[in-house]
Amino acid sequence: MTTARRSHAQRQVEAEDRLTQALAELIAEQGYERTTAAEIGERAGYSRAAVRDRYGSKDELLVAMHERYESLLLGGPDLPAPTTILEFMDRIEAFARGYPEWLRALFVVSFESVGASSQFSPVVQEWVARLEQVATTMLVAEQTTGTVRADVDAAKVAGRLLDEAIGQAYRWTLSNGAGDYAGDVHVWARRVVNELAP
Repeated sequence: MTTARRSHAQRQVEAEDRLTQALAELIAEQGYERTTAAEIGERAGYSRAAVRDRYGSKDELLVAMHERYESLLLGGPDLPAPTTILEFMDRIEAFARGYPEWLRALFVVSFESVGASSQFSPVVQEWVARLEQVATTMLVAEQTTGTVRADVDAAKVAGRLLDEAIGQAYRWTLSNGAGDYAGDVHVWARRVVNELAP
């Protein structure tokens, strides 16, 4: 029995998935700063130099993982951007269900970035600001269509939503992923939509 040979593109995607998964697992276990590129390569089943050969550094692999997360959350080549706050929150839930290790790893890196020496602090600050702006834009658009009350202060509510999301993420990360973060997001999203409805 012969097996079909995988194309170069298929092997590239598999390698990216395996390296990203290894990075996520190691970050969850020991944090980003303590994780080395060599450990990532070995955990993924490749050589110790795999991360350096493919990405140049573990930082660039983290950037690639973050870009994939962002495209799944905010839209990309294969997925349209969400247009409502509920759809946006449902994307968070779907990501939490489909990629819990990645999500937890991204939270760990975000919380580690608070340190003064972290090179990722500006990246995380920019990401949080962008999410807040996206949420504000969606809420304003929904006020125009009548699905969100006209008296809602879109920017203030977007900030509050982000604060709640970060708080839930912190508790879930602190508990080492115990509990049903995706389920909590689902319940929270429906409550928010009900509160904002005319």
